[in-house]
Amino acid sequence: MYWGNIKKKKKKKKKIKLIK
Repeated sequence: MYWGNIKKKKKKKKKIKLIK
């Protein structure tokens, strides 16, 4: 469960960086 949350957060952070 924890890993899934970290992976989802990392993907969201990467998407934000790509948009920026």
